[in-house]
Amino acid sequence: MFVLSTRISAVDRGIAAVLAVALVFWAVGAHYTAQAAGLVDVSDTLSTSQPGTASNHRIAFTMPTGSQIDQDDEIRITMPPGFTIPGALDDDDLDVEVDTTDQDSTEWTVSVASQVITITADAGDIASSSEEVVIEIGTNATNEVTGSEQITNNAATGSYELLIEIYDEGATLQDSNSTMIAIVDQVTVTADVDPIFNFVVAGVASSTTIDGDNTNVTTSTT
Repeated sequence: MFVLSTRISAVDRGIAAVLAVALVFWAVGAHYTAQAAGLVDVSDTLSTSQPGTASNHRIAFTMPTGSQIDQDDEIRITMPPGFTIPGALDDDDLDVEVDTTDQDSTEWTVSVASQVITITADAGDIASSSEEVVIEIGTNATNEVTGSEQITNNAATGSYELLIEIYDEGATLQDSNSTMIAIVDQVTVTADVDPIFNFVVAGVASSTTIDGDNTNVTTSTT
């Protein structure tokens, strides 16, 4: 009589486990979620922080490692509620600078929808990893032409969040980050300052004409 052994070695059990996992992934598929990277050193400098006043903006950020902006990618700038973006704002009112080099207006298209300014790259390889991107909006945009449209600040004082997002080909969020804008009341400073007079006393020789008259004596400083 023959006896069939049913003992299974540790190696056999390991192989079976690997095969089982492989079958599960094959059946349901493996899913990976890509996380958006964070833009670095994001800032927005206003020409005035006075409430309800038209202001220029200088927005700056550095591209994170491994990211770039190329053709058909979008930079979306979302202004906080209460800030008014003029509908007439266009390419003439916005400059893009990459690592201190101004980009031609033919490389970008600008559009406005509600609180969002969308800047679409019309050319390839605009900005690469670790490069600084500066966006000037308003009359401070002076490359090629000088801008005329400005964004009006919120009429209420406070801190507001400005969001910047980069979308790969306008569809997939690639990078993002935000910065805060402070709107504060203007302060008038007055002061009383004592006057200070500086003068020099010098001697005058005889027969010197002063205010139409001639002196008849010689003077000295002592």
